[in-house]
Amino acid sequence: MENMGCMKFKILGALLIVALLFGLAGLASGPVESQDRWSQQVASTLVNSKGILFFDAKNYNTFFDDFNFFNASLWDTTSVVDSRGSAFAVVDSATGGLLKISIGAFKDDAANVQSINAPFKLGFSPGRPDSSTVETVFEARFMVSEKTQSVIVAGLCAEDEDLAGAVQDGIYFWKPDQTDSLYVSAEKAGTGVFKYAGVAVANRTMVRLKIEWNGSRARFYVNDVYKTYISTTANIPVVNLKPSFEVACGDSVAHFAYLDYILARQKR
Repeated sequence: MENMGCMKFKILGALLIVALLFGLAGLASGPVESQDRWSQQVASTLVNSKGILFFDAKNYNTFFDDFNFFNASLWDTTSVVDSRGSAFAVVDSATGGLLKISIGAFKDDAANVQSINAPFKLGFSPGRPDSSTVETVFEARFMVSEKTQSVIVAGLCAEDEDLAGAVQDGIYFWKPDQTDSLYVSAEKAGTGVFKYAGVAVANRTMVRLKIEWNGSRARFYVNDVYKTYISTTANIPVVNLKPSFEVACGDSVAHFAYLDYILARQKR
């Protein structure tokens, strides 16, 4: 009887193992073609401590600077208008590094940070040069010392030493002087459209801005929350664009900004 009991347990155990194997097979991922696009992207990424996705270099052109150190040879850094009191320094007290941008105590002083190269062009891909649906993302995290008496521009823009004055070509977030409200805009050859982003910035408080372009619509996010979109293709720039950030004084008081990182990526 004991042998029979042992045999029953062995048979039952074997059946349970078989059932488990079949169950795991049913949960296994299907072929790549059957998975959604987001699953395919996540499968080819690494995530750093800030949760930023680094996409497969074979499929994405990616620009990223976390400012653990500031390599001035990679950036155009200009002070415009009065051109006084601007300075760039890496602040190491925060994990991941911060780029401190100081601007002088003169109204309309500005400090501009743009990548040396302009590697992004909406609607263009080396693998698909005639495509108008090339996925592109811009993201930046920063804070400003003065939320009202300042101008902020952050996004993908053509080369320009005075973005706060007027953007000729770009797709970007914009905070005008005399308000703490964020707006979004798209400019093509000086003709643009802008919308209220439905949110305000705060003094010395980090904010994360993101733009997602899918070939026909630009979606804008603040702190990972969707806010609004622009789909007027007549205002979408067709020239090469640079990851860009600028802060300017709205009064005669020295201000500063901390830029945590800039990220831009485009589907090849």
